[in-house]
Amino acid sequence: FPVTIPVADMGRDIRVTVSDTIVTLPVASTTTLPGGEFMIRNMCDAGGQIVIITTTSDSIKGAQITTSNLIANTGATHVPGDTATLTATASSTWYLIGLTGTWASTS
Repeated sequence: FPVTIPVADMGRDIRVTVSDTIVTLPVASTTTLPGGEFMIRNMCDAGGQIVIITTTSDSIKGAQITTSNLIANTGATHVPGDTATLTATASSTWYLIGLTGTWASTS
């Protein structure tokens, strides 16, 4: 189930309630985004994973995550309420400034 977060949702708590959801972040270097923040919360009971991906050549880094363009909260390890809080920079990077639960990255 794909979901693209619009810039207008900056600062909101994005609650994912459908398993196997792919959440696409806006382009980090968009002039309206640097310093902007999203919290993505997994509210699914069990089963499928929640995947957060970047667009274009953006990357995600920080916390226990190796720099990547994708992080996942898998069905095998997630607990409802697991969160990833990300902030944008002007240099095509999303930084994880808060993480609860088990998330993994892939390149």
